Amino acid sequence: MEIKYCWRCKMKVPMLDKNEYAITSELYSKGLKRVKNCIND
Repeated sequence: MEIKYCWRCKMKVPMLDKNEYAITSELYSKGLKRVKNCIND
C-alpha cells in the first residue's frame, strides 16, 4: 500500500501498488463471474 496525493480529494490517500492491484483485480473478476453464474442458474 502506498500513500499518494489525490488531486481530486486534495489529500493523501492509501492506494494499492501494482502487485496488490493485480491480486485484487483477479479476485474481483473471479467473484463477479461467480455472482453472474449464480444469477444465470
